[in-house]
Amino acid sequence: MYYEEKIIDGVLCYRYTPNGKFQPMSAEMLMKELTMYKELYAEKFDQMDKMYSKEEVKELVADAINSCTSGCSSHNQDFKEWVAENLTK
Repeated sequence: MYYEEKIIDGVLCYRYTPNGKFQPMSAEMLMKELTMYKELYAEKFDQMDKMYSKEEVKELVADAINSCTSGCSSHNQDFKEWVAENLTK
């Protein structure tokens, strides 16, 4: 199956064929992806919390946030806030 994402004029778009037209992601699609990633990160950070000290986890989280794609800074800010509230306490 073919799938491609691309940011066009600041909007995350997708297409299912190599020559298909890019379609903007709906708010529902973006929320589904965000929720999936939040759950995945929570699970992974929970595993890390059992393996590392809290200070080591905070450093790993900071490194992960800093390595995120810079093209979605508003989404990164939301993610940083979520991480601060849920994973680094």
